[in-house]
Amino acid sequence: MRNVRRGDVFIKQGDEPVGLIACIDGQIRAQTTAPSGKTALVTVFHPGDFFSFLGAADGRPHVLDYVASVESVIFVLPYQVTREIFATDQQLFLYLVGPQLIAMRKTIDYMTTTIRLSPIQRLAERLLDLSRSPYYPEGDHRPLLGLSQELLASAVLCTRQTTNELLGELQSRSLIKSEYGRIEILDPDGLRKIYAPPS
Repeated sequence: MRNVRRGDVFIKQGDEPVGLIACIDGQIRAQTTAPSGKTALVTVFHPGDFFSFLGAADGRPHVLDYVASVESVIFVLPYQVTREIFATDQQLFLYLVGPQLIAMRKTIDYMTTTIRLSPIQRLAERLLDLSRSPYYPEGDHRPLLGLSQELLASAVLCTRQTTNELLGELQSRSLIKSEYGRIEILDPDGLRKIYAPPS
């Protein structure tokens, strides 16, 4: 077990793989950083989620930064142990890879649908997505903690000002509760109607 403080970047893009990492408590965000220094939010991990699967599987450097959104606890299954499991226990490997394939499908779906969504639809979709495990689409929604509006704006391809205005609109409709360092989903069905209105 390892404690990580809020804001700690405990894995950086380009770092050598360390193995599989599990979020035990708190919230961990995965983000990418451009050469310009600008960051973009990719996803949020919640207690029970594990991550850094790609590096553990192919031995190549990490492609994302992992940051503690709040005080968090993680567990690291060392790289060599992870590789041995992958090589010798097919059933466990399939158990571990299954959620990763779900997340990959979600990513592809988001990339192919984003272009035709309005800003408020993108925000509704991302709030629904980020507030639960990236691996289990039907899971419970948890409050988003320690997430800046700038990072959220990067996730929905909007400016910070537009994102702030849209958050205010969703809050005025009692769909979310937004306050400093915390966004709570109050009405998931209402957000889904914005993201995917009845045809």
